[in-house]
Amino acid sequence: MAFTLRISDWYTNLSRGWKWFVRLFLLLILLLLIAYIFFLPLKTVSMELPVANSSPLATEASHELWESIHADDSSNLDAIIEKLTEAYELHQDDEILNSLLGGAHIWRFALRQRFDKTAADMKSDLVAGHKYSADNVRLFPDQRISTARSMVAHVDWQLAVIEGNDPLAEQAHLQMLANSQSWAEFAGFVQGWAIAALMEPSDQYYRTAALGYETMLNQCAGFRLPDKVKFNKFMHSLYSLKSIFNPVCYNNTLAPHSIEGTLLSIGDAWLKQGDIERAQLWYHNATTSPTYPTWKYRDQLEDRIERPEFYRDKFVADSGKLDVTEPAMSYQSVTSCGLCHTK
Repeated sequence: MAFTLRISDWYTNLSRGWKWFVRLFLLLILLLLIAYIFFLPLKTVSMELPVANSSPLATEASHELWESIHADDSSNLDAIIEKLTEAYELHQDDEILNSLLGGAHIWRFALRQRFDKTAADMKSDLVAGHKYSADNVRLFPDQRISTARSMVAHVDWQLAVIEGNDPLAEQAHLQMLANSQSWAEFAGFVQGWAIAALMEPSDQYYRTAALGYETMLNQCAGFRLPDKVKFNKFMHSLYSLKSIFNPVCYNNTLAPHSIEGTLLSIGDAWLKQGDIERAQLWYHNATTSPTYPTWKYRDQLEDRIERPEFYRDKFVADSGKLDVTEPAMSYQSVTSCGLCHTK
């Protein structure tokens, strides 16, 4: 209060000219702030990188895994998984270590084309990814904000495809819907990402793919977005500023191009359904991201914009399959995780 009074006394004693100068200066600051909020969105928000610290080996392997993920470089992945596994044997109750080890196996499965393997060949990676993710659900049942439940659900569905297990696929679908109710910001993405690839567009439940994305976007925005929302600098400013407190909703330390990868995936879901106009809207939304010029996978999105009918037919033909040729929907593609996580 005393400080405020001193400021007031200082302002009162200024000459008329200086008072106008102070007013103009404060107005300029306000205008610059408004310009920043509406026209200069943040490119990324800070998010603590998950690193296991239960042992020096765990810490070393954690950093190596993130370096490989951010470079989309699988050349050392086998050795990294071996290190993580060795560290896990000593500290099986390390939540972050469990998460990274499970994620590493799931990522290696996603990269199977690089190893000239089929989904069935690499089923063991899915089983391992399921184990470590399920361990986290069991060890930390009260943790609401966790990727573990979403990892379990989408791995279950992939296992169901390999095994031809329809009841397991149905169970995974229902679990995805439940996950989105507790942490829509992440689980809503997984719901849309997996369902759009693994269901036929004619299936009555295919619409739950778009519903997952919609739930995610609305939760991140804090209000219900228009049905055909167009992203611009204002929208990115809104998301980036709000994401300072919820970084999973925007480009962040873990996923430097989360916006581009997410919006491309939303476009794919609509394109497969045959709604080319809405798909093009989401593809163009991705191009408005402040980090779009540095995104490694721009050519994939721009080719979708140029040849939507080709991609629509290809996505429909790939429905429910894990082993498909490129180009493919991001869930089935060898660049799946890389769309968001590659720097």
